[in-house]
Amino acid sequence: MDSTQLSEGSSTSRSMNKRRHRCFCGEEMVVLSSSSMNSPDTVSGIGTSPEKMIVCVAVVGHQNNPLYIQSFTEADDALKLHHIVHCSLDVVDERVNNPKKSGPLLNETFLGLLYPIENFKVYGYLTNTKVKFILVTTDLDVKDADVRNFFRRFHAAYVDAVSNPFHVPGKKITSRTFAERVSTIVKSFVKD
Repeated sequence: MDSTQLSEGSSTSRSMNKRRHRCFCGEEMVVLSSSSMNSPDTVSGIGTSPEKMIVCVAVVGHQNNPLYIQSFTEADDALKLHHIVHCSLDVVDERVNNPKKSGPLLNETFLGLLYPIENFKVYGYLTNTKVKFILVTTDLDVKDADVRNFFRRFHAAYVDAVSNPFHVPGKKITSRTFAERVSTIVKSFVKD
């Protein structure tokens, strides 16, 4: 897998790194990782205890095309997290297409815990336009209320980003403002 570091000319290049990965389906994916959160003095990547940590957030379009993915761990984990996000789409589709098996979640945008994997838990959220939000966390005792609050704030940030008149619907979200806002939401999730 080929990954190259892209640098940006502004001061945000110190805090946000872009890496390009080619996923197993052949599509190129831009993965953002926060280098300031990878310092050795912050064990969890965000400066708090490692028990409650968001390691990845993603926005996936209604045709299962990745619109945005941000990793909050080391760059080596970015491809693994991309794979976890990709695999979670099958669970989302199963819950949406088989409402009898998934219970009364048909009208609910919060899909809850999609599945646990290794040391992670994967949560999902589905918008009215069938855009999916995926959250991967290491917190094994996270409360649904906290995750719902996170998704509510993440959805508001997403709506603001796609409401930009220069954003092309269905294309990847490349807004630095959105990336910074997501980082702020993640940090506040950890503090709660």
